[in-house]
Amino acid sequence: MKDMERICELLFELSSIERIRILLQIQKQRQKLSSISKSLDMTVAESYRHLQRLSRKELVQKDVDGQYCLTTFGNLVLSQLPNFGFLVKNKSYLMERDVSKIPYEFVNRIGELEEGGSRADEILYNLRFAEEMMQKAQEYIWTLSDQILMSALPIIEKGINERGIEFRSILPEGIVPPREYAVPRLDRTHSSLALLRYTKRVEAIIILTEKQSAFSLPDLQGRIDYRGLSGKGDPKFHEWVKDLYLYYWNNAKPRV
Repeated sequence: MKDMERICELLFELSSIERIRILLQIQKQRQKLSSISKSLDMTVAESYRHLQRLSRKELVQKDVDGQYCLTTFGNLVLSQLPNFGFLVKNKSYLMERDVSKIPYEFVNRIGELEEGGSRADEILYNLRFAEEMMQKAQEYIWTLSDQILMSALPIIEKGINERGIEFRSILPEGIVPPREYAVPRLDRTHSSLALLRYTKRVEAIIILTEKQSAFSLPDLQGRIDYRGLSGKGDPKFHEWVKDLYLYYWNNAKPRV
């Protein structure tokens, strides 16, 4: 209970937009009181009052030159704000999705998606976006899906045969893909570039290339559709989706 009280006290101090602005300002560089108040268009008295509150919680400190900076604790606390930023930004989507299906370590890193994710609720639009991603791929196309993306086959075959991209696909156990999906029509030079694995349960939809990424989570009834989030070239978003895919890939069974 004591720890919970401390958390509530910390969150109370962070509930002030002025104090958050101060933390972000001195995260960039150490500054004196007068510089902080001028940069943030606050009175010196107001800035001092907020800095005192932040100092009492050991989020900021003043060095020997009279400049304020974040403590190591302050830096760590500030690094957690993107998690809240992503949750607030995508609240309506997350209210309808079962995030517990993905591994905890990825939920814990969910703030990495804050800058790069954009949401589209039209399934046909998302499918078209996925096809455009594949058409632009130069290195690889990785997919995790609960069904076979038959409309993407010509794009995948062309990418492998003409550009030598690597194609990986994870499908649910029990699905028997047609021959042209399991073994795309490849020339002998590129026949080793199509890889297929199976998983007991598909817990997310993922479409990934070296340039772009998109994913969708199941709804609260466990149903999966293609309404999800796509990256806008943000490296953190892309790395999060790629790491999630590799987690599922490494736990899936190779094709026998």
